[in-house]
Amino acid sequence: MNDQIMKVFRGLSIIAIAFVLLSCNRVPEKNMAITQDLLSYLPEGKFDVQVFGEVSYGDPMLVTLQKKMTEAIQKNAEWFAEYRKNNSLPLPYHKNLGLTPAEYNEFLRLSSANKPILKRTSVLSLDIMHKKTEIQFRGVGQLQFFDDVIIHFKDRSITLDEKKLKYLTEESAPDTNNIFRSPWKGYTWQYLSPDNALQIPKDEYQKKNVTIYKVTIGKLEKGNRTFIITKGIEYDKGEKVFDFEAPIIF
Repeated sequence: MNDQIMKVFRGLSIIAIAFVLLSCNRVPEKNMAITQDLLSYLPEGKFDVQVFGEVSYGDPMLVTLQKKMTEAIQKNAEWFAEYRKNNSLPLPYHKNLGLTPAEYNEFLRLSSANKPILKRTSVLSLDIMHKKTEIQFRGVGQLQFFDDVIIHFKDRSITLDEKKLKYLTEESAPDTNNIFRSPWKGYTWQYLSPDNALQIPKDEYQKKNVTIYKVTIGKLEKGNRTFIITKGIEYDKGEKVFDFEAPIIF
């Protein structure tokens, strides 16, 4: 990662970006449904992207419980993916969620009463360019790092800073109980190094080389708007290179 991009990442708390996919006759048939959805989400052109630089939560106890549960889910990532797939929301209690039964009930209560709020901090320009077998980008300001992002049609992958994020899963939210206050549907890609990075406790990152990238591309039902959430964390020889979460809407 070049020095300019590293400086951009270090300065981020939450920023925003967007992607596009273009259909291709040689795309394997199993990829066509995803390609078609992404085509409808992400047209080619120049866009004014709403950048959300802050996320606030109203209750400190909710923040504490969310942190505990997030750390537990990271350690049980494969289990959680299957558990979420096989259960409706709100998820039934399980010890792998990292909370006691009482804490989980409190988490559900506080989550219902205290919704996270996205705060828009700027509007930036992003160019989305269709190529024969991929999509490329050109951003300004905080979005410049996305110049190094490529979306590939054939294998459903995303390249970010020369790292290949593999297609992970389809995502959806059936109601307004989420940060966007809207039902949505989308797809997620992920890169892990080492392969068990999600099982490494965060307080041990400073002893290791750890890289985690996650990108979700989706469409909001409310307003028919596109969103992208990009998350990343990297430690190199125990030193933090960046730690960011980047949602946008356009």
